[in-house]
Amino acid sequence: GSNNYFDYKNSGQVDGVAAFNSTGSILKPFLYALMIDEGKLVPQTKIEDIPRSYNGYSPYNMNMQFSGMVSAKDALISSLNSPAVMLLKEYGYENFYTFLKDAGMSSLFRTPDGYGLSLILGGAEGSLIDIAGMYAGLGNYGKFKKLTYLENGDKKPESKQLISQGASWMNLESH
Repeated sequence: GSNNYFDYKNSGQVDGVAAFNSTGSILKPFLYALMIDEGKLVPQTKIEDIPRSYNGYSPYNMNMQFSGMVSAKDALISSLNSPAVMLLKEYGYENFYTFLKDAGMSSLFRTPDGYGLSLILGGAEGSLIDIAGMYAGLGNYGKFKKLTYLENGDKKPESKQLISQGASWMNLESH
């Protein structure tokens, strides 16, 4: 994180692994997988990438354009914001927040209402260790566990099946 970790005089004690940063769009694959598990989405499902407003919150894509009807797979690959916010509204940001906590996101310090729909577009904060653990869970076909540093004799943490194997596989194959 810093040029010289041991440079106490110039605030060198920056641990980039533990530091909290905006999550940006990196939580989208988890929402899509959860929607697949709910039976509300498959990669081929057509969803709208159109202008929307939620009580004054109007998500736009990075290019400030909209694509119209797109497949869920293409929306995820292109990291489209309007479809992601629409899906989060349908899934419930409270439910998604609970999933994130259960999956190991220890960096969330606000209430679900404190994040609202921005939770899916970088309104949350995450550490590298939390995000690596989340993606390890997705890569482990939906089995999540806290990433830890083990020494000889330490017990490995138990994993929890939070996303189905099928939804994880569909998400991983979409990329």
